Amino acid sequence: MKAIITAALVLGSLFTQGQDSLGFKPTEHGTRYKIISTGTGAPLAYGHFFEFTYVMRYKDAQKDSVLHSSEETSNSMAILDTVSTPAYIYNIFIQCRNGDSVIMQTLVDSAYYGAPIPNGFSRNGYLSSGYRIINVYTDKAKADSVYQLLSTIAQQKAVAKAKVQAAADDKTIEDYLSAKGINAVKAPMGTYIETLVAGKGGKIDNNVEVLVNYTGRTLAGKVFDSNTDPAFGHVEPISVKMGEPSVIQGWLEGLPYFAQGGKGRLYIPSRLAYGTQGAGSDIGPNEVLIFDVEVLKVISPKAPVAPVAPKKAPAKKPVAKKPVKKAVKKK
Repeated sequence: MKAIITAALVLGSLFTQGQDSLGFKPTEHGTRYKIISTGTGAPLAYGHFFEFTYVMRYKDAQKDSVLHSSEETSNSMAILDTVSTPAYIYNIFIQCRNGDSVIMQTLVDSAYYGAPIPNGFSRNGYLSSGYRIINVYTDKAKADSVYQLLSTIAQQKAVAKAKVQAAADDKTIEDYLSAKGINAVKAPMGTYIETLVAGKGGKIDNNVEVLVNYTGRTLAGKVFDSNTDPAFGHVEPISVKMGEPSVIQGWLEGLPYFAQGGKGRLYIPSRLAYGTQGAGSDIGPNEVLIFDVEVLKVISPKAPVAPVAPKKAPAKKPVAKKPVKKAVKKK
């Protein structure tokens, strides 16, 4: 609630009598919005489905960059109701018609209140989202059919984009290795492994648990995590159960190239690390990472103990019956 009030007060300074000079209006959520209406399409109503295009941007005094766009994926589909739609969003779109556009802006400080600000963002910057309604459906079956088509288009574009990014990551890593004179082996999925010490202990496969020391950094040399540097607050070895993955894919592919006692570096393409989203403020979208790793111990699963058959109780010997003495009559 405090974040909403603070953002509303800051945004309030941009408005004159509830609306700024560019036609934006405030919401109690801390977002300001503007509807650009054509005035010709059918009005949206509760329960309607609507197809729309979108562009999401980040803006500040020095930067204006596109974060996401339907051109990169496909058009989106939504239902206008008060169950799946936040109240402030519902109150904006219920004013719209087919063909209208909506622009919404939120201060970064409000959008990420209580969470780390993404790398490259300023607290004084803002997130801007633009939407254009291109179709309205009152029939759920028709909306579902269109949604399936849009999902197929998005999947095809994602596959094509991933191939382009994979090629770019490979070139980035290979150029780095070449410039540094580093010999590394490329694993099938795309992780590059530089072996410093191969190790002589237990081998690593999907059946073992591995204790590892590590330091992670970017190609630029920025260290973002380590369990050997006390500055990061966790100096205990990390446990990796290879058959129950809880780490990035690049680790799972690279660690089997070492045995117990092994040391080396993993050069991990973004698709096998944190992908298009990045992680925190130090790892940007589509960022290649380097991990220094040391395999401290390989713990093999314990062999199952064969069940012990219960011992049979010894057979009881039959008890001999004592002969019954007959009474002898006295003469």
